[in-house]
Amino acid sequence: MTRNPGSSISQLVQLFQGSFNDLGHRVASRRVETLSFLVHRAMSGRSRDFHNLPHVFVVASGLQPLGRLAAIYHDTIYFQVDQGVLPEIHEKIGGLFEVRQGRVFLVDRIAPVFEDVAFLFGMRPGQELSIYNGLNEFLSAAFAVSELSGILTVKDMLGVVCGIEQTIPFRGKNAAGLSAPAALAERLGSLNQRRGLGLTHETIAELVQLAVTVGNSDLQNFAYHETSSFLENTWKLLPETNPEFHSVGVYSITKFRVALLKLDSFLSSFDHLVVFQRYRDVPTELAHHQLTQRAQANLSYAVSYVRAKFLAMAVLEALAELTGGDAPIAYFTGAADSNERQLQDYLPALSSISFIQVANEDHTVLNLLKFGRGGEVKFDTTASPIAAYLYEALGADGIEQFVKEAKKVYAGMRTGQEFLDRLPPSLVAALARAASEIATGRRERLLEIAEKHTAADVHPNIIKRVA
Repeated sequence: MTRNPGSSISQLVQLFQGSFNDLGHRVASRRVETLSFLVHRAMSGRSRDFHNLPHVFVVASGLQPLGRLAAIYHDTIYFQVDQGVLPEIHEKIGGLFEVRQGRVFLVDRIAPVFEDVAFLFGMRPGQELSIYNGLNEFLSAAFAVSELSGILTVKDMLGVVCGIEQTIPFRGKNAAGLSAPAALAERLGSLNQRRGLGLTHETIAELVQLAVTVGNSDLQNFAYHETSSFLENTWKLLPETNPEFHSVGVYSITKFRVALLKLDSFLSSFDHLVVFQRYRDVPTELAHHQLTQRAQANLSYAVSYVRAKFLAMAVLEALAELTGGDAPIAYFTGAADSNERQLQDYLPALSSISFIQVANEDHTVLNLLKFGRGGEVKFDTTASPIAAYLYEALGADGIEQFVKEAKKVYAGMRTGQEFLDRLPPSLVAALARAASEIATGRRERLLEIAEKHTAADVHPNIIKRVA
């Protein structure tokens, strides 16, 4: 879907103005526009495919006014994606951090206006900031304070900062056994005593509960009922960490395989229990359980989906390696944005080749591969026909078995040739022959591979059909 910048700016202005009005603050329209324009600039960089204004509007939907303000600012700084911060924002918060040899550090002497932010985030003067300990969220909160401190009360400003702090994702209990919200409540209580803010225990609890709703809203896609929508958002994140994906058709088979391998490593090691937080019955125990269960299901489907795509790229990469080296994906698969035939159009029906598929497919995964994720991205088609072909041919267990074999190649334990030799020969032959119709510059060598595997004896590791 094409973005309409005008509508995004107008929507952002309305979100700011509505939040201020609901809090009882009368803010001049020109001031609201100034705030909105800078946030818009910060979040409209070319490299932002997910952490952009549409994401802000999704997160802010249904939140209280302080939560909406936290949602507006929570991703304004995305250091590794934007390669720093905008000059206009650097003027406001640049004195808070310094970059040394590519690493970001909190300064030794923190300006008084940012001391409370650092305290609530548990940051110490001089410490290194990273994306894993809240670099982006901390700097985003500091930016929010620099913009809103002249408008909001101290209590409301603390609410915004706490809301942004809770968008640091995927945190379990700390060394003291406290959850992320409980640890925040403890720091907020300490700040209250130290500064004499006069916040009651109930007010502190309410601010932390508000913050939890912001953090959970930020990760709401993990609980989507349609896994295709969850994967849509996951795929939007890939170009933010793989900038070459912005160049359509240029990135290579190996680069995409590497990205999929990293994604598989992340998703498969992921603890679904740390996605959604809870503090003093917000959300309720039942609601939290439902969110967590849905996250577990989506992550499970996502791992199977990513592994099928990874295996498809591993096979293509091995074929490319044996016929001349790495190449743009489109050279082997055909251009998805053209009317020309593509690799899958040359694949034979599975019933016509010499091994038979396994009857242990997961229809959710197969449908995602065959019919596509939700939404569109420039660097990858929504449907994955080659991965779907492999999934139907090998079944879920076969995908798992041969993903393990492929990973041995990248661990230096196998060659690409040895990996192909462990796959069903007729399947390798079908893929090599189909690729020869697209990568015509390597046609002769691909056909040699196809003939070799056609003539091969039935592989001893082939998975047989379960009757």
